[in-house]
Amino acid sequence: IAMSVLVLLLIVFYVFVRFYNKYTFTCVKNEDGETCTVIKIGERAVAPFLYFPSVLEIPETVEGLKVSAIGDGAAYGNGRIESVTFGADIEVIGASAFASCENLSSIAFSSAEVTVEEKAFQNCFALESADFGGVKYIGASAFEGCAALSSAEMGSIAEIGERAFFGCAMLERVKFGTPLEKIGGEAFWGCESLTEIKMNGAQEIGEYAFRGCTSLTSASLGGAESIGTGAFSGCRALSSLTLGGGTENIGDRAFSSCTSLADLSIPASLKSMGECVFEKCPRLERLIYEGTRGEWENAVILGALWRDGSSITRVESMEGYVQYN
Repeated sequence: IAMSVLVLLLIVFYVFVRFYNKYTFTCVKNEDGETCTVIKIGERAVAPFLYFPSVLEIPETVEGLKVSAIGDGAAYGNGRIESVTFGADIEVIGASAFASCENLSSIAFSSAEVTVEEKAFQNCFALESADFGGVKYIGASAFEGCAALSSAEMGSIAEIGERAFFGCAMLERVKFGTPLEKIGGEAFWGCESLTEIKMNGAQEIGEYAFRGCTSLTSASLGGAESIGTGAFSGCRALSSLTLGGGTENIGDRAFSSCTSLADLSIPASLKSMGECVFEKCPRLERLIYEGTRGEWENAVILGALWRDGSSITRVESMEGYVQYN
């Protein structure tokens, strides 16, 4: 009888722990008086060694107020969280909100417009998957150091901040659904497993945005207007590059050390090309300009040594070619 009672007590205690142990949410009311921001994600626990939830579900409401934002550092360094699901009303993930959550492996956004602030998920080393859904903005260093992240599908994103995915060494694929306003400097620097980029255009690709993406073989830029200094430097496997109509400016050393690049078409929209754009591109022999010879000679500003380090001896236009010694 005593053993049966003990077993029953243990079962009751375990059930109690399952219901009692949970995350807690400290909120502040927003100015609209109807929504709130979670400023602290804490824990309420009895015997957490016995059980504590690994899945964090952000509630739709707290104390009768809709949760619309996660504040700065709200769950910083929480080692218990393995998965986070954000409600449909979440609009902002604050700076460093989930940074250094070392066991966080997956996140999913369901809101139509979400802003992910700087360093929000920085150094979440176990993060493998992220459904970016309706994320509109990703801040500086938001996913920097997320070494296990393997894919990123950007549905309707408008801007990616500086160093947003810096050092995401396992990131293999990036797909953009709509044209971007900007990809920040060094945004994908060192994503050495990235093999393909496909975008529908961008106003600006920042300096060194894809530098050191050593496995990148194909890049379709969809007519990005401005390609920054060193944007694709060190992409030594890049053999297929499509600029698309609309490209106006190519920065200094934009394609430096792209040693596999053999031919390239330049749109007639081009206005300037910087210094040493193709340095250390020994296989690049054929450059096709999609405008006239006169436009190439009179309308395109060429930086010093723009073709040095390549094998370009002439530029083919729609009306003849321009020969270089």
